[in-house]
Amino acid sequence: MSSEINRAKELVERWFKSYAEKADETAVELFSDDIEVIDSWANSMLMAGRISNEEYWDLITFCEEKLEELKRLAGVESLDMRFK
Repeated sequence: MSSEINRAKELVERWFKSYAEKADETAVELFSDDIEVIDSWANSMLMAGRISNEEYWDLITFCEEKLEELKRLAGVESLDMRFK
């Protein structure tokens, strides 16, 4: 896995931990917005050939799992927060 993807995952994990401290609907919305930025960046990296399709989807799956986990912590599991 590329170092860029590892750094992106570390960043998402830091954001997650920060938002998990608050764990409310606003935190979920803000985290979703942050993940949209990561998705856009990763898509650009994929299109430029800097990461593989597998690396892209690994990162996106990681982000989706973190978003779902934050939604559970916030008690808003049914909230539709698709970031794509």
